[in-house]
Amino acid sequence: MGKIKDLAGMKFGELTAIEYGGKNKSGGSLWVCICSCGKKTSVSLSNLRSGSTKSCGHLAKYEDLSGMKFGEWTVVKHHKMNAKWKHLWECMCSCGVIKMVLGDALKYGESKSCGHVRKYKNDISGEVFGHLTVIFRDGCDAYNNIMWKCQCDCGSVTRVQYHSLVKDNGTRACRNKIHRIKDITGKTYRNLTVVSFSGIHDKESWWNCECVCGGKIEASAGDLNRGNVNSCGCLKYKNKRNLTGQRFAYLTAVEENGRKNRMVVWKCLCDCGNEIDVVSHNLVSGHTKSCGCMSSYLKAVGQTTHGLCYTKEYKCMKSRERKELKLMLDTEWTPRMEKELASYFPDCIVCGKTKRMSTDHVLPLSKMNPLRPGNAVRLCGSCNSIKGPRNLDEIPKYMRDIIVPAAENFRIYWESLLLEHQVQ
Repeated sequence: MGKIKDLAGMKFGELTAIEYGGKNKSGGSLWVCICSCGKKTSVSLSNLRSGSTKSCGHLAKYEDLSGMKFGEWTVVKHHKMNAKWKHLWECMCSCGVIKMVLGDALKYGESKSCGHVRKYKNDISGEVFGHLTVIFRDGCDAYNNIMWKCQCDCGSVTRVQYHSLVKDNGTRACRNKIHRIKDITGKTYRNLTVVSFSGIHDKESWWNCECVCGGKIEASAGDLNRGNVNSCGCLKYKNKRNLTGQRFAYLTAVEENGRKNRMVVWKCLCDCGNEIDVVSHNLVSGHTKSCGCMSSYLKAVGQTTHGLCYTKEYKCMKSRERKELKLMLDTEWTPRMEKELASYFPDCIVCGKTKRMSTDHVLPLSKMNPLRPGNAVRLCGSCNSIKGPRNLDEIPKYMRDIIVPAAENFRIYWESLLLEHQVQ
């Protein structure tokens, strides 16, 4: 360890070294010094030599500027000292901006505002920019831009930046959509002339228009520009067909009777004597053929093949055809199978009734499916009529889920009987 240099009696600014004071935590030498104000303090050797510490601290005392005004600044509180031992103060500008300002800059008038006074000296209160009238200055935004409170012609009040108002093609209205609508008053669209603005409906501007025939109509700007609307409706019906006296199925057109949804309506006389109003399009296209009296008849005629299905002769013919099919296809079915099926299914497998029982085909006989184990079940008369000569995908699901497993169970039962007979 080297010999410690004796600094006793040496002066460093306002401090005079008295005696060696040992080591600090980092191993540096400490000297007890006395300040010119009479206060003793311990200072490291490095701070004394570098001039970082020149007094006990009384030189660092400062004048309290809190609450004082300097131009547009109002001092809020002391912030800290910077690297050059200058005092920084937290100040608020009249526009609302808060910044840190040097105390000397405040005292000597070097800083008077955040900068908005220097940038915007012109007072534009009362000036008109398009639909906006400037009322007063309303502070600054987050980016230190001057904001002005403005009132629009529509009555709403909004805040607008200064440069957005004064520049060419700047802000000229509030955000209400009515100010962004292109004025088409006086323009002509074929037979229509736009008279006035009607309002905004479904995010579209609507206009009151007058037709050359004297009619008035309300149309959207989109329909007018696209040519979807060219008149009040007079063009569409200028050369309409005269249907007076013409006959359409069971209806005879008598006279025109107004319009419905921009379509001509005709008063018609039905053959039954009733009168009915029909749109011309429905008459010409054949959609309406009567007043309604012939609808049930026409429906029955369209669904009828020969009209003899309920006669005695037809029923006899169908019964004879079924018997011939059974004789031709049901060759595998024996009396013993019939007896075993009746004992296996004593009741109707669907509803459980015991009256009017009969053997029925699972897959219909009319589709050339013979009666055999696996295709035979026992049903009552009502369930048999519900099933009828239909395929499995055409009958109700609840019935299909019962019939198919039951027929398969009987097939397994019959095969077990045949196996027992062979063993014996």
